[in-house]
Amino acid sequence: MDTVVHKGLHRSIQKRASLFSDLEPITLHELWGLSEVQFVDSMVDDGVLDPPQYWSSPRSQATVGLWQFSGKGLAPGAAIQETTLFTLVDDVVGELVFRVYNKAAPEMHMAFTVNLNVTRTGASPSARLFYFEAAVTSIAERKVLAECRLWDAETGTQLLVARGTFAFIPLAKHLAMTKSHAASAAAPLPPQHVSISTLASLPAADLSALDQLMNFLPPGRVTHTAGHMDASARRIILRMRFGERVVGPPTYVHGGVLGTVLANASQLLIAKTTGLGADLVDASVRDINYHRGLPADSTDTFIEAHVETANEDQIVALAKIMRGAHLHTSLRTTFALRQMPVKL
Repeated sequence: MDTVVHKGLHRSIQKRASLFSDLEPITLHELWGLSEVQFVDSMVDDGVLDPPQYWSSPRSQATVGLWQFSGKGLAPGAAIQETTLFTLVDDVVGELVFRVYNKAAPEMHMAFTVNLNVTRTGASPSARLFYFEAAVTSIAERKVLAECRLWDAETGTQLLVARGTFAFIPLAKHLAMTKSHAASAAAPLPPQHVSISTLASLPAADLSALDQLMNFLPPGRVTHTAGHMDASARRIILRMRFGERVVGPPTYVHGGVLGTVLANASQLLIAKTTGLGADLVDASVRDINYHRGLPADSTDTFIEAHVETANEDQIVALAKIMRGAHLHTSLRTTFALRQMPVKL
């Protein structure tokens, strides 16, 4: 048996970790074989994230662990963004359900995130050391449900709860799907999404800001080539493409990257159509649905985002990643308002 050890752990975190009596150390992505989770691995390779410490609890069908950020690439005092954290949550929970499901399956299956619901429970802007507990909550045929809770490991503040739904398909079927998706990677945009001649163009500065996928990354992981806004409909349309080191699993864009792209677009939507900046709203709930994998080499990928509802307490925005006629990923975000300087 092993134990979760780090000199900076808060007493409450030490107590939580000690409740697991069968912990075994495991290695990041040790189950993926030939698969490469380039996006998360690159955080470690670039020195942004120390090699994560993970432990498996076979009895509890759980994984616990620590993420330590070095601060490399971050401006002094800058917080680790929530999108970075839910990307890591999606990654570690995906590996957990893969481990648990394939241990009992008669043949190898691949796991795909179907839904990830992230609810903010607290804030700790200065946090650099994070502790998580992820556990499988149910298995029904080829669907697995899991939950992950995340804390600032040094203060004991709980930051978020994420609940994920994962679907499993046999490896042979996954390989066939990969070939099919690759063959249609350059599908044209449907006409209803390119009639933008009457819309106002977004300034280059807005597109450049979106290219900064996460605040510690250099530009280039994503590139937004055009953007338009329909202020009356509270809607924006963005054309984009993906760059290098965004993969995970192979050939597909990492689910956390897709969620982050949509989260950034949603934040821009709110700022442009309501005048509310990031300092006036909190993304309290994010609900991400993954409809189909997005090949990393896709062309003519675009985002459509619009405000669904708005009142004096909250704004709900829906953002979608499309390729051709296909919906790949959608994110519904509930923004809680800190104050109301404009009429919605």
